[in-house]
Amino acid sequence: MSSLSGKVVVLLDNGSAHGVDVARALAEAGVSVVTVHGQGRPPEGRAVFAGDPSDPVDVQSAQTMATELFGRVDAVIDVADLPADPQRAIDTVATRLA
Repeated sequence: MSSLSGKVVVLLDNGSAHGVDVARALAEAGVSVVTVHGQGRPPEGRAVFAGDPSDPVDVQSAQTMATELFGRVDAVIDVADLPADPQRAIDTVATRLA
């Protein structure tokens, strides 16, 4: 079982392919993900919030949504701060949440 299993993350993304890959990898690791996507297509099969990831009100709304759906939010993470490789991104998130 992954050390990330059961964690809840709000993922800030501008609609990039990298964000879709990271959201998918996090979900496969057992993380509940709410994605705030500013443009493009949100990751399928994830809880999503269509908003501006740079707007504090939209981010707070996504945190409220995540809490209502999954429980306490463990982290709000900007995809831009993660490595391009999805596995390295997962390792980075695991380190931050340890």
